[in-house]
Amino acid sequence: LGRQPFYRCDLGSSKAHTLTERINLAHGLAWKAVHGRAPGAIDISKADILITCVDTASARRALGAAMATGSTPPTYWMDLGNRASDGQFILGCPGREHGQDRRRLPTVLEYFPEIADERLPDDNSPSCSVAEALERQSLFVNRVLASHALALFFDLIGRGSIGHAGAFINLASGQCVPIPLRATDGTIDDRGSAVELDESAARPLIGAQR
Repeated sequence: LGRQPFYRCDLGSSKAHTLTERINLAHGLAWKAVHGRAPGAIDISKADILITCVDTASARRALGAAMATGSTPPTYWMDLGNRASDGQFILGCPGREHGQDRRRLPTVLEYFPEIADERLPDDNSPSCSVAEALERQSLFVNRVLASHALALFFDLIGRGSIGHAGAFINLASGQCVPIPLRATDGTIDDRGSAVELDESAARPLIGAQR
């Protein structure tokens, strides 16, 4: 309570079910919510777009492993992560075992290969769902990251192209550093030309593990 759009009447209820029900009632949608841990609780192979906001490196490893072994990984994987006053969001394209495109955008696990190291301890920073974390974590860091990530997705889906693959944001210093478009073969488009939308991604599925 206090950091997210939940109220005392929501205590004890599933976050996923509560938020999805509100969105459906407000906009006349029929979204489905799943209360459980990904990737076990959801079929990632049915997702064209996967958005993750997980708390631990082990959760990212589990999701990455599921996509690596699946026959049809999501077309796009957006991952968001933050600490007390800084964070990052990265849009990537998970590789496919067959016919892998070396010009695809790298995922968060490829940008930060140390995350795949199972010896890496999980970060015990305060959870965004704990009110007491206000004393240790910026009140708006989650909202700022989410707004920037949504703006990137708006350009991708609404306009068909993007000019960067994400960004590093630091609220304490006021800096926002974009992540340039870089294919997995190591090439960077110095001209700043955009990557175009994959038209096969037509059924968004939001997946988050908390």
